[in-house]
Amino acid sequence: GSKRNWHSVANALSNELNRPVYALDLRNHGESPHAKPMTYPQMALDVTHFIQKHNLERISLVGHSMGGKVAMTTVLGRYLPPSTIANLVVADIAPIKGKVSRASVSYFEAMKKIESMKLKTKKEARNVLAEWEKASPRTQAFLLTNLIVPSDPSSLQEYAKFGIPLDILSEAVPDIGIFPYEPGEVEPWTGRTLFVKGGKSKFLNEDAIGVARKLFPSMELEVLDAGHYGELALQCNRYVRPTSPNTLLFLPLLRLSFHSSAR
Repeated sequence: GSKRNWHSVANALSNELNRPVYALDLRNHGESPHAKPMTYPQMALDVTHFIQKHNLERISLVGHSMGGKVAMTTVLGRYLPPSTIANLVVADIAPIKGKVSRASVSYFEAMKKIESMKLKTKKEARNVLAEWEKASPRTQAFLLTNLIVPSDPSSLQEYAKFGIPLDILSEAVPDIGIFPYEPGEVEPWTGRTLFVKGGKSKFLNEDAIGVARKLFPSMELEVLDAGHYGELALQCNRYVRPTSPNTLLFLPLLRLSFHSSAR
C-alpha cells in the first residue's frame, strides 16, 4: 500500500474544498520508515504523532482497509482530545478479528521468491507472479508498484528488490488480522462516522456491520457499486466531501484479505 493510491482523490478534494489534505504512508508502507512493531495501537500512535506535530484540529480521518482499522483504533483508543477528530470515514473494513487469508500470505512468499531470483526487470517479476497461484493482473500490478528495479532512477542495487520490508510484514500477519477492541471492552465512539462498503466486496458482511454499530453508534452506511480496491477509493470521493470540516487525513491500505470471524 502507498499514499500514492489516494493521490488523485486527495488532490481533487484539496482543490475543491480549499483545505489541507494529507495522505500518510503508515509504517512499513511507501516512503515511511521500516519499523517494528506493526500493531494497530502502534500505528495509531504514529498517526497521533503526525497530528500533534502539525497541530491539526477538526480532522476528517479516512482509512481504507487496514488503514481503516488504524483509523478506528485511533478514535476508540482516545489517543487525542475529543475535539481533534470531527469525522471518521472507514472504507470497506470492519472492526473485527479476522484471519489473514492464505492467498495474502502467499503474496509475501511470491515477493520473497522474486528477490531471491535476482531479477532485473518488472516483466520478469510479473511472469513469476503470473505463475504464483494465478494472481489476477490487477493484483500483480498492485504488488509490483513496490518493486524497485535497477533501471529506476531511485535504485541503488543490482537486482530487483521490493521497497517494503517483507520480513517485518510477514512477521506482522497475526497482528494485522486482529482488531484490538471488542464491544463492551471499550467506550463506543459517538462522533460522526461513515462506513463505506464495496457492494462487490465481502469485507463488510451483515454480522460485521452489527459489530461496527455497537462500537460506532452514530455510524451511517453507504454501499458503492465497487470492489475492495481501486474504484472504491475513487467513488469514496463524493462521500468524503460533505463530511470534511478543516483537514482531511487519508490512511491507505495494505493489500491483504481477511477471513472474518464474524459470520
